[in-house]
Order: sequence, then C-alpha cells, then structure tokens
Amino acid sequence: MNKIYFWCKTALKPERDEEDKLIFYNVEEEQSIREVIKSLENKIIGNKKDFSEISPTNPSVKRWVETIMKLYPNQEEYIKEVEDLIKTFRSFLQTKSKEKEKFIVGVLQLRDVLLLVPL
Repeated sequence: MNKIYFWCKTALKPERDEEDKLIFYNVEEEQSIREVIKSLENKIIGNKKDFSEISPTNPSVKRWVETIMKLYPNQEEYIKEVEDLIKTFRSFLQTKSKEKEKFIVGVLQLRDVLLLVPL
C-alpha cells in the first residue's frame, strides 16, 4: 500500500520563528484522493513538460523535489527539504493569499506525485 503524506504551514510566516511549525499528516489512501489528482492532471493548461525540462527560478527547488521523491517513503529523512520547499513557495504568494491564519500552504505526496498547494 502506498503511503500518502501531507505537510502544511500557514501561508503567512508568523512573526516569531518558534511559531512557524510544520504540521504533518499521514493520510489514509482513498480513491477520492486519487480522483482529485486525476482531475488536476486533466486541468493542466499548456503543454506538459518532463521534470528534466523544468528550470525553476530557485535552482534548489529542483534538488529538493528530487530528494523528496528519491527518499520516499522515509519522510523523516527529508523533512528539511519539504520545509524549504514550502518556505520558498509561500514567499511567492500574493498578499491576499497570506491573510493571517486564513490560508495554508501544503505539500501532498504520493509515491510518484508531489503537489504544492495553497489552501
């Protein structure tokens, strides 16, 4: 059985670093989660690109994603990479998405899928 992991933080970084806690959930695998991912795949606009063709603004992002995918399912071994990915992702959010305690930023991981989501 594949493991599904979800990490999240508030979209707005708290004023005090000790309040900026990464929350982790080990999610039960359900067909509904697979359906959500399939639906997202069907809504991709533009041409799909292979991961090797992607050049993010921050080159570390690609390294973090590769580490996360390589070390799955041993999530304890790549918490720092998940945290760095979330920190970088939320730094690019629009101001409205950062309303205090209204939104979160998360990473959902299945065996071969990694989603970065603002919720």
